[in-house]
Amino acid sequence: MAKALSAFELPPDLLYLNSAGQTPRLRAALAAGLESLQLSAQPWRVSMNAWLARPARVRALAAGLMRCDAQALALVPSVAYGMAVAAQQLQPRAGQTVLALADEHPSGLQVWRAQPAQLRLVQRAPATSWTEALLAAMDDQLAVVVVPACHWHDGSLLDLERVATAARARGAALVVDATQSLGVIDLDLPALDADFVVAAGHKWLLGAPGLAYLYVAERHQGGQPLEHSAWSRVGGLAAAIVEDCPPALIRGAARFDGSGIYSHPALAMAEAGLAQLQAWGIAAVCAHLKSWQAELLAALSTTGLAHWTLTAEAPHLTAIRAPGADAAQSEALAQALLEQGIVVAARGAGIRVSPHLHNSSADAWRLAQALGPAWDHLRS
Repeated sequence: MAKALSAFELPPDLLYLNSAGQTPRLRAALAAGLESLQLSAQPWRVSMNAWLARPARVRALAAGLMRCDAQALALVPSVAYGMAVAAQQLQPRAGQTVLALADEHPSGLQVWRAQPAQLRLVQRAPATSWTEALLAAMDDQLAVVVVPACHWHDGSLLDLERVATAARARGAALVVDATQSLGVIDLDLPALDADFVVAAGHKWLLGAPGLAYLYVAERHQGGQPLEHSAWSRVGGLAAAIVEDCPPALIRGAARFDGSGIYSHPALAMAEAGLAQLQAWGIAAVCAHLKSWQAELLAALSTTGLAHWTLTAEAPHLTAIRAPGADAAQSEALAQALLEQGIVVAARGAGIRVSPHLHNSSADAWRLAQALGPAWDHLRS
């Protein structure tokens, strides 16, 4: 981990703490993306086999992290696309309900608003966990549960195994947005038996925008793809060049792949990012971020901010809220920090702090020492 800082493309004086928005670019991923763009200008240099080999490698790397079979993964352009695939396969009916968390990311919610079923956003009381609030909201009309492993605002954790068990007991499907967990938190997909799991690749998976990963349970892999691309079913172009077409492209979840993905530079960058994450190991990444978070909490206490509201359930996401702050004030606080070269994200009434391996204990102290004066200046 000592060499992790040099692996990222970052200015030396910038304190970047918004990996939940997008991780800073790995130098290796940036190089891979540039090489991919250069090759796209010289397509005669890339054979069909080489062109098809990269998505196969990326699929295998991502499947290793998700502990699933590579044939259960589709490569899609976004979380919203993955959610659209899930909605098309599940098709909740009028009179049924889809449960999701309040204030969750719109990419995971919008397609469910367009369904005949009613989308219900679960709220929670301050002393109630998201898990308990979600379980209490389940009823006999439940068709689909759409949840993250942790809330994107503050890292509040959900007990996915309890949620999965309760959903199955009511005959409901489970769709998981793993964007803010996969790459740090080890998800046991076989134990969850989720119907669909989707994760954007440009956050904790160290890739670039334009690629996400969609796990499709075997029971849904024969469904209708969103697009009628060459690779979405046996027949058409895929049949014409079947000798050059690996079986994974015409079987399993690959039928749901988004068109154009195989030529996208994000695929090359994803391969570099996933390979680096595999080399570091999720357990090591998690341990480093958990240790960093403990350093931040100690620094906040030492600098007189222990009375601020803190949410530090997940090892990689911390929400910090000044006393009495509202959403507008938190946005102003994030902007004031940015002017000092500190990048955080305003989410709700707090600021979200999300480090990665490029962050040192000195960064935790720099943030803690900047928060109080910045807040006092805003209120003066």
